[in-house]
Amino acid sequence: MNTNTSKVLKEASFGELEKLLLKPRFPKYSAIYGLVDMHIRYNIFEGTPTMFFIPTDNNLSSLTVVYPVCERQDKAGPQMITLHWDVDNELDTDIQGYLSSLPDINWDKPVSISGTSTIVLDKIKHILESSELCGEINSMTIVYDGDIYSSEEVPLEIVAPDGYVLGQLKPEHVTYVNKMFGNPLGESDDSIRTQFTKFPGVALYKLSDDGIEDPLPVSWTAVRSNGLIGRTFTLPEYRRSGFATLVIGQLKNKILNAGFIPKLGISRSNSASIKMNEKLGFIKRERAVRAIFSSE
Repeated sequence: MNTNTSKVLKEASFGELEKLLLKPRFPKYSAIYGLVDMHIRYNIFEGTPTMFFIPTDNNLSSLTVVYPVCERQDKAGPQMITLHWDVDNELDTDIQGYLSSLPDINWDKPVSISGTSTIVLDKIKHILESSELCGEINSMTIVYDGDIYSSEEVPLEIVAPDGYVLGQLKPEHVTYVNKMFGNPLGESDDSIRTQFTKFPGVALYKLSDDGIEDPLPVSWTAVRSNGLIGRTFTLPEYRRSGFATLVIGQLKNKILNAGFIPKLGISRSNSASIKMNEKLGFIKRERAVRAIFSSE
């Protein structure tokens, strides 16, 4: 329970979010900015459980909290939060007070926190150990440690090889993509279907001898709800053919043409992906970490 009534979060309205994007103090952490930008740009507030929380007086704090981050398939999984604030100029005790006012969250249950490395690795455990939040943290498990890359270069010249055609990743591909790529965040099929319908995506299809497009792609990638390129996958039998480079390059072009900056997250251990995307003009910008904290 929040005992500090001056530190209260409220759900931000569409209009407030539009104004926040223009504020110098609005978090420039890519995942937060991307979540807000994608919801506004593609108007996906209807039918999504994702909510954005800001302090009642957002001139006093830059804290922005996204909870829940997405609609989950597994309702029993960890509660997922993405958050950011100015760690150099705001007190931990103030952040504790704000977070304790976050509605509809059970701090006694495991919480998945996404943010910059400074927040997730250095700050949040101490903050969560407040008696108003989780109390003593018994375990912290890092489930993702990577970097966010972006590219503002001019569009690339992308041409599909003979026997293939580039197209859109389609809503009816959700089950297929989840089977092949997986679903690491446990998003619901409806949530992913909305993303495939609304957001830019690219798929490479094989053509038959008569020029008929196969119904299922051999390689694909798509923009996720946080504005980052993801779900990139090529069927094993088609790898080492440059198809991942092809679909990411084409998606980069679509994003640039849509008027926003192509960004993607790469695990620090994925050296092959790092090398490939650097060749496509992506430059490392910031570190991003997701960890699960539990008091159980």
